[in-house]
Amino acid sequence: MNRPRISYSIKPSFEPEKALTVEVGWVDRRKQYCVDVKRGGKTKRKWVDSDSRLDEIMAASASLDLPLLSEGPEGLDGTGYSFKLGITPSVEFSWWQELPDSWIALADIIQQMSIIADEMTQ
Repeated sequence: MNRPRISYSIKPSFEPEKALTVEVGWVDRRKQYCVDVKRGGKTKRKWVDSDSRLDEIMAASASLDLPLLSEGPEGLDGTGYSFKLGITPSVEFSWWQELPDSWIALADIIQQMSIIADEMTQ
């Protein structure tokens, strides 16, 4: 059975990585979300039966239409970001500091994912 997955990672140069992964699973023919939040080497997992925000995030991710390559700044110090769709096959969008204009469709999705991650770690 298909198990859609999306991941969003924030990788500061001098701080631990922060990441949120949302995967759809099926338990007794019932859809559930497995939500993992990684902060400072620790992972917190939560199973969610139903969540309209997660439904919207997954739907928006599935309908993205983005160019595979984008222009943007490069650097070493600062913060790197990545957004990954799928397990296998998959596609990953990575950028440094600011989201490239051609990938702006990711902005709302990653903002919502950041809010959910913050809520889970409070």
